[in-house]
Formats: sequence, C-alpha cells, structure tokens
Amino acid sequence: MLINWNHAGDTIRCVDRLLQWKRLNPYVLVVDNASGPVDRELLINTLTGKAELLLNASNRGFAGASNRGIERALEFDIDYVALGNYDATFTEEAMICLLETLVRNPRIGAVGPLLREGEKIYAGGRDIARFLETRRPLARSGSPQQLTVVDYVPGTLILIRSSVFGQCGFLDEDYFFSGEVADYCARIRAEGLKCAITRDATVDHALEKSTHRNDLYAYYSFRNRFLYVRKNYAGLKSVGLRFYWSLLTALAIARAVLSANRPQARALALAWREGLAGRWGNRNELFIREEKQ
Repeated sequence: MLINWNHAGDTIRCVDRLLQWKRLNPYVLVVDNASGPVDRELLINTLTGKAELLLNASNRGFAGASNRGIERALEFDIDYVALGNYDATFTEEAMICLLETLVRNPRIGAVGPLLREGEKIYAGGRDIARFLETRRPLARSGSPQQLTVVDYVPGTLILIRSSVFGQCGFLDEDYFFSGEVADYCARIRAEGLKCAITRDATVDHALEKSTHRNDLYAYYSFRNRFLYVRKNYAGLKSVGLRFYWSLLTALAIARAVLSANRPQARALALAWREGLAGRWGNRNELFIREEKQ
C-alpha cells in the first residue's frame, strides 16, 4: 500500500515497479490524501486497471490514509499488509525476504529491511521518547545476526501480519504525521510480539524526494514526542520525559533563531505549545493562519 500526497509521478513509477514482479503477485492499493486536482487526475487516468485507488475527501495524514488502506486490504483473505513510501525503491527480492522472515519467526509481528540513504545505511529505530535521532546506523564491525530486534520499524517499508491488526487495532490518527508507526510498534511489542529488521534485505530511500520534510515536518516530529510520551509512559517517568522534550525543543528553537530561520523557530514553538496543551491531529491550519498574520 502506498500513500500519495501531491507526488503522483513518483507514486505511479513505484506502482509500475511493483507490477513488474515475477514471483509475487501483490494487490496494490494507493490511497490519495486529497492531492491537488492535477495530481489526482493523473492518478485516476494512469492507475485505473493497474491498482486500486482510494480517494480521501480530506488530508487524513499518514495514519488516517494508512488506516483506510488497511481496512480495505483486510477485506481480502490475506496474511500480510505492507506499508511503503513512494520515495523508496523496494525490490521483489527484498519483499520475499521480509515474507520469509515472518513465516520463519511467528513471534515477529512486523519486519522491515535495512534502509540505504546515500552512503548511510540504517537498521530500524530506537525509542522516540528517549532519542532525538532515532534511526540506528548499521554497525560496520563484527558479525551481525540476520535479525535485529528494534523499538520500531520505519514506515518507509514495513510488513505487518494481518492478525496484528486484530490484536492492536489500527494506527493512532492523533499523530497525523510522524511517530504513528513507532507508536504502533510499541503496541505490537506490548502484545508480546517483536519488531525486527532483517539484514538480508536492503531498500533504497530517496529522502530528497520527501519535500514534506520541512518546517511542517519539524512541527509534527517534536509535537508528537509529547503524544508518544503521554501514551507510553506514566508517573514520574512521563513527567521527566515531558521536561526532557521541552528542553530539547527550547534548544532547537534557540538554534533556529540564531541561524535566522524564523519559519522553523515558529514551527518548533508551535510544536512545544501544542504538545504541552495536548492538541493533536491535523494542525496544518496553524501554519496557514500564522502566514496570514
């Protein structure tokens, strides 16, 4: 399943690659998150007959769009659901490796590949409540095991057992964008299952195509740490982590101010305010309103 938001060309190219697979016969779902008219028309005209296209009337974020696709996928008698990004190049061999990993390891609920971004390779993610940079660089030394158990599998490409959705429900739409997959993996682990990265599969991620990784992304990334802490920690640990993220956000704002990056400073200040106030979901209108003032 792929989520599209104003990147029809990249999404269509990704679908075309999936449909060229020889050993697997994937059922491809594309969920369009209220893209512009030109983008949406291109999807309709190009994907008809190739993939199932679900059109959202509004932007439901990554979590909401994924949930709609998952609901549709589960109407079929399938054992696995894959969530992938249009800016990732995942081969048939990589997907076969992920499938075989879940078949061989019944206690793994979700699995992903190594992610290659330029010269760097990452092996899953760490607890987003405790780390600012959560992606784990691949260790270059030693004899690594085939599987690495991780706190979360990045949503760039994650393969999930269909049975997991019956145990854990769907993604939390309060996140809207960023952190929802990490939160879902925490719920998978709470059910006694594992999340893992297999080092036998590598996917190339063209991060430069992700134009959403801007000030809006910074807002959701920082704001949603407060949501994640609220959901996954309690008592004094929760209080301490909220203070920790308040400090990190304040430092990030100071860096943005010193570098004369006013839009990012504003985005981070909003993230801090909204996170402490407990305002979640789609808050894109804050940026539109601020720009008009």
